[in-house]
Amino acid sequence: MIFPAKKDSLIGFIFLMVILICLVVMGVVVDEVLHTGNNSLLLIFLPSMLVAGLLGWLWFDTNYMIDGNALIYHSGPFHGKLTLARITKITRNRTMWIGLKPALAQNGMIICYGKWNEIYIAPQDQEGMITEILKVNPDILVA
Repeated sequence: MIFPAKKDSLIGFIFLMVILICLVVMGVVVDEVLHTGNNSLLLIFLPSMLVAGLLGWLWFDTNYMIDGNALIYHSGPFHGKLTLARITKITRNRTMWIGLKPALAQNGMIICYGKWNEIYIAPQDQEGMITEILKVNPDILVA
C-alpha cells in the first residue's frame, strides 16, 4: 500500500523560489555564453541545473510504501527499506530536526527502530499508515 507524502506549503514555496532562482541563473548564463562565447560560465550552469533538478525530484518523488513486512521510503535519490519487526515505537504529530528525514512537512511521525535508530516521515494519512504497520507488528508502542 502506497502512502503519499504530506507537503507543507512553506517548504513548497522555498523549493519553488530556489528553483526559480536557479532557472534565472541558468538563463543569464546561457544568454551570456551566447553573446560573449565565454564557455567557462557553463560551470555555473551545471550546479544550478543540479539543484533545481534535485529539488523537483524530491518534491515529486517522496512517498512511503508498506510492502509485506517492510516500510519502503523514497525521497528523490534517497530511499531505503525498514523491516517492520524492528520498529519499537512510533511518535505521531512530531517533527524531528536532526537525522534521517525523507519528508516534506512538519508534524509527521518519528519511527524508532533497532536500539538507537530513528527516521522521520510525513505521510498524508498517518493513522492509516500506523494501522497498516500495526497489522504486521502489533507490539509497537504508539505515542
